[in-house]
Amino acid sequence: MAFALAVVNFGLIYALPVRLGELTSWTPARIGLAMVWPLLFGGALSWFVVAASARLRPATVTLALMVTSGLAVPVAALAAWPALLLAAQAAASIAAASGQGVLAGRAVAAAPESRRPVAIGLFNLCYLLGTAFGPVVMGLLVQ
Repeated sequence: MAFALAVVNFGLIYALPVRLGELTSWTPARIGLAMVWPLLFGGALSWFVVAASARLRPATVTLALMVTSGLAVPVAALAAWPALLLAAQAAASIAAASGQGVLAGRAVAAAPESRRPVAIGLFNLCYLLGTAFGPVVMGLLVQ
C-alpha cells in the first residue's frame, strides 16, 4: 500500500508539469511555484490525518487513503482546468504522506518487538521504491 501511494504521488509530481504546460501558457517557473502549495498542503494536512486515524478503524483509514490516491489519477488525466490538476496533486500528496505515517505505525505495531527495526526498514524500502517507480511509470505512460 505504501508503495502504491508513493507511485501515484511521485508519478504526478513528474506528470503534472507536462499537463499544466499543455493547458496553460505558464512558464516553467510559474508551474513549479504552482505545484509547491499542493505538496506543502498535503504534508501539513497529513499530521492531522495521522492523528485522527488513531480514532478510526484501520480498514476505514486504508480505504480512504486508497480512494483519495486512486481518484487523483483520473482527475489528473482528464482535468481541463489547472486548479483540478493541482487539487489532484494535493489529494495524492495527502494520501501518500498520511499513508506513510499511518501504515508505518501499523507495520511497527504488528511486528514482534524483536522484529520492529526490520519491519520499519522494509516498510520504508517499499515507500522509497514507490518514489522511484512513480516517475518511471509516468514517463512510460506520457511518451
